[in-house]
Amino acid sequence: MESATTDDLSSGVIGESVVTAATAAAGRMNVEELSHLPTPSNDLSPGVVGESVVATATEAAGAANGEESSNLPSNDLTASIVAESVAARIKSLEESSNLPPPSSDLIYLEWDDVFMEDMLGVGGFASVCLATCPKLWGKQDRAGDLTENSFSMNSYDVSWAHSDASFYSGASLMSIDESSTTLKGAYAVKSLSNRTMSDQKQYVTGACDLASEAFLLSRLSHHNIIQLYAVTAGDVAEAFTKQGGFFLVLEALDTTLTKELDAWRNMPLPLIDDFVTKCSQRSNRNSVPSTRDRLDIATDIAKGMLYLHNNNIVFRDLKPDNVGIDKAGQVRLFDFGLAREVKGSHVKGVAGSTMYLAPETIMGKFSCKASDVFSFGILCWELMSLQRPYPEFKKPSQLQKAVCIDGHRPDLSSVADGVDAFISSCWQADHEARPSFGGVIASLVNLKQFRTPKRVIPET
Repeated sequence: MESATTDDLSSGVIGESVVTAATAAAGRMNVEELSHLPTPSNDLSPGVVGESVVATATEAAGAANGEESSNLPSNDLTASIVAESVAARIKSLEESSNLPPPSSDLIYLEWDDVFMEDMLGVGGFASVCLATCPKLWGKQDRAGDLTENSFSMNSYDVSWAHSDASFYSGASLMSIDESSTTLKGAYAVKSLSNRTMSDQKQYVTGACDLASEAFLLSRLSHHNIIQLYAVTAGDVAEAFTKQGGFFLVLEALDTTLTKELDAWRNMPLPLIDDFVTKCSQRSNRNSVPSTRDRLDIATDIAKGMLYLHNNNIVFRDLKPDNVGIDKAGQVRLFDFGLAREVKGSHVKGVAGSTMYLAPETIMGKFSCKASDVFSFGILCWELMSLQRPYPEFKKPSQLQKAVCIDGHRPDLSSVADGVDAFISSCWQADHEARPSFGGVIASLVNLKQFRTPKRVIPET
């Protein structure tokens, strides 16, 4: 049974003494952890800053954490086991996958093509660094991908959330040339950390997850899914045994939904709040986005999830930490280390962040498409209520009993009329009773067509 799990690291940005989105994207923690419990702060000071040197992400990770920067397996036996495990995982994926071949736009790079700068975060398995990649300059990004019903942060003043032009979003850092639609600055390079590579079991698990993430992202293309620009050249399995290891070069994002939620919780509600008023129609943009705006965000997330499910992929870790927003305001799903292509109706094992997991997953039975819908229900509740789920439970065993046995769910009294019933349908105990993401999108579209009074959000 697969047992890879993540802690719900649902708050924080680089430079603050809190758990960061970088750690959430890079690492996997035990499913017994809960996000609202106290967590040690991370020292995320830059590893190699402003120096015109070539370094690996894991070397920078070692520098940031006082580690030796060898970045090599502890012995040849470990390297052999990792290579064999990754090769077996890739072979299994290739033989059973119904996805198309990798994108013809995918670039293959050597470490010498990647110029490392800031260390952005080190998680349980991987480290993520800011880097420049001259060979990628000129590639088109998808900043203009906004659709008519998309939430646009361009029409919403986000100066309150950013004291710097760039913010790490778990899998990437935003640094877009404002004068064009091409990326001419920083990318995010994700690779295994020194800590992972020094432990054989973690090394194997982390390498297989990173290889799986590359396999999926190289075959996916949707405006609500993070874009993979480049991977290590050559054989994937062999790359993990070389200096620096295998790496991904990912799209630049601006912020995460976690960061936005943290900011909105400390802001006043909009003067006009209903299902049809968009932020561009308000004079006061220093308040919480309207119900309509937040429903637009939920719709974009659901569109990305529908695309995944249409390709028989179960995400398994849907939460605000793994929802990014790019410079143009487009919502992106990222961190696909736990995502799996479904062969049948479900995937066995426990994976994900406890507070967002469906009962069938918490109990170790399986994860399926409906499990993702349950996670979406919790996320959507958080988005609409601006509250954190399950603050009343301090122990994992309490939460597991409440959700799986007692049928406990977050309080819907602070959620808009109509939206409350919709959210409730997503977190039904019976996975077969939950809507598909096609049904989710239809419900969200219908909700946005009606003006419905909104309950006042209580002070927390």
